Amino acid sequence: MPKRPSATEKSSASPSATAKKTAATVLRHKQERRAESLAHIRSQTDEGTLVIRHMSDEEQAAASQAARSTRTRNEARTRRYRSPDNR
Repeated sequence: MPKRPSATEKSSASPSATAKKTAATVLRHKQERRAESLAHIRSQTDEGTLVIRHMSDEEQAAASQAARSTRTRNEARTRRYRSPDNR
């Protein structure tokens, strides 16, 4: 019969091994959520409650302008931000 590890042997896993296991779990959960979301979108399109279409030229121009203004605003905020370490 194989010997079971003691409590101290169990906790002696290297921090990097624990971090890798945690990262793998987080990634797996993220992939599961994405798959669920895509399945939901597929069911909505099949039912006809969600319609996916190409944007018109006017919609594309408006979205591009909104993205440019948002980017400019966010870049300005980044320049103003000071880390607590640098104060």
